[in-house]
This record gives sequence, structure tokens and C-alpha cells, in this order.
Amino acid sequence: MYSNSNLGFTLELPQSWEGKYIVKENSNEDFSFVEFLHKDIVKKNEFGGRIFHIDIFSSAQQNLSALGGKAIGSANGKHYYFFTPTDIQDEEATPEEKEEYAKMVKETEEIFKTVKVV
Repeated sequence: MYSNSNLGFTLELPQSWEGKYIVKENSNEDFSFVEFLHKDIVKKNEFGGRIFHIDIFSSAQQNLSALGGKAIGSANGKHYYFFTPTDIQDEEATPEEKEEYAKMVKETEEIFKTVKVV
């Protein structure tokens, strides 16, 4: 279970992910995001390895599906969206890392189902 009380959501990650990802968070008044990154790939390329991210806006957003976004829900004046990569995130990875990364990205569909706005 991953819980972010600061941004107001929880989700469940597969046990197989333990030790294989890092979390980065960034916030300002109108927008916040939390991204889950493959820890070995992001070491090689700071812009790579994104498995998924959750973006939180102070106002509802339109047409995010074109960017890979799915609405999660709203609470306390915040609107939550779930994003998966729309581009290649593993260019500098080893074959083993690419395989592991692809498996993790496939598992995001199940993770999305567990996200709860609290």
C-alpha cells in the first residue's frame, strides 16, 4: 500500500515491485504530481523510467486521454488523473531492465483500479 496523506490518495502496488521503483513528488498551488519511476532506468536517464504518474489539478481538465490520462476522481477541490507513458521510457536500459519495466507498465492497469482519493 502506498499512501500520500499530503496529496490525499492511496493505491496498492504489486509486491513484486518492492525495491524496483522510486517515487518523486512535486507540488505548487495549482498543480501537483507524483511519479513512480523504475529505479535503475532513471539512474541512467533522468527523463526515463516513468512507469506511471498521478497528477492533481485545482480545476477539472479536459482531453487528457490523448496524453494517456484517466480521471480518478475529485475531492476537496482537487481533481486527480492517472497517466501511463505514451513514449519510450527505457532507451538506455539493459534487456533485463526493459523486460522488467514492460511488465511493470502492464501492471499499471490493475494499480489504477486501486487508487482511492481520501
